[in-house]
Order: sequence, then C-alpha cells, then structure tokens
Amino acid sequence: MDLTELQDVQRTERQMDSLQHLSDTFYEDVAEYIAERKAERRRLAEATDDPFGDPSIGRLTDEIKTAEEVVKAIYERRIGKVVKLASFDAADMKTDTGGLTSEERALFDDLVEQL
Repeated sequence: MDLTELQDVQRTERQMDSLQHLSDTFYEDVAEYIAERKAERRRLAEATDDPFGDPSIGRLTDEIKTAEEVVKAIYERRIGKVVKLASFDAADMKTDTGGLTSEERALFDDLVEQL
C-alpha cells in the first residue's frame, strides 16, 4: 500500500457507480500504511536536531495528511454506495454486493435488517 495506490482507488471509486472490488483487508492495510509512515516520521524527528525544518519530515507529514484525506474520501463515497445498495436490497431490488469489504458487509447487513 502506498499513496499512489490509494489515489488510484479513489479515482476509480469516483468513476464507478458500483463498488469497486477491494481486498477484504483494505481498511486494515491503509491503517497499517499510515501507522508505518507515522512511525517513520517519529524516528526521523528523534534523529534530527530540527524536526520542523527537516524536509524529509515535512514530506512525510504531507504524505500522511494526504493519505488520511484520500482514505476518508474513499470511505465516505463507499459508505454512500453501501447505504444505496442496502435501500435497494430492502426493497427487494436486485443488488450486486460483490465489492463489499467485510466491514462494509456487516454495515450492509445491519442496514438491510433495520430497513
């Protein structure tokens, strides 16, 4: 997982009306990637005299911020699609739930039950 891959997922998710297929561990992978980047930034900050002036730390900070914004946008778009699918399913309309991650599947099932 890296920032380019996240941005590719975001671009594809924006272009599709349906859910794109993601690995079942997508959200875990993203969390691990961001945690690793934060740990790297922490290591660099501890090793330098001026962490606020170090360009490597600045680049990592920018990468982390961008990754968090991108994953939030992906999440929000996908949740909107999950809610839409759940409302269709609750109305006995045909739905394709093949692109759901396990977390999204749990939300989908709960929404259908509530509707």
